[in-house]
Amino acid sequence: MKQLLPVIFLSMTVFFACENMDKPQFQAINNVELKSINIANGFNVEMSGDLTFFNPNDVTVDVSELEADVYINGNKITTVTQNLKTQMKASDEFTIPLTCNIPLETVFNDFKKGGFLNNLIKKKKIDLKLDGALKATRGGVGMDVPFDYEETHELKILSSSSIFK
Repeated sequence: MKQLLPVIFLSMTVFFACENMDKPQFQAINNVELKSINIANGFNVEMSGDLTFFNPNDVTVDVSELEADVYINGNKITTVTQNLKTQMKASDEFTIPLTCNIPLETVFNDFKKGGFLNNLIKKKKIDLKLDGALKATRGGVGMDVPFDYEETHELKILSSSSIFK
């Protein structure tokens, strides 16, 4: 019994310490780019961006996964899941690079509606929405950190010689 008491005390301390932890806050997505149009391995469009979060806590938190539904011009385009091994430093911003592949069928269905490709060709703008969560842990206790983001972005487009693969 004497040996079990410290384990119980430590477990309760970790549990209650994590209860008071503030969830990291989603701040913005920057550097949205059309990276490539891949025609070699099934037609898809690759986009990327940098997601910025802020950790308001005075402790570092481990991040193991990001999962998000990606909407362009109001239409769900894809779900992105990225396994991560990164840390959110205490009281600091951190950035997670996000890459998503948009399949051929989705691109052309959206084009018929005057969406993604039409805006890309004519305006070089898209309405981007992300609805997702980070999986984070502190002291062995896990939590989901939800985020919801929506904004119009001007796309940075690479030169035509480097965009097609």
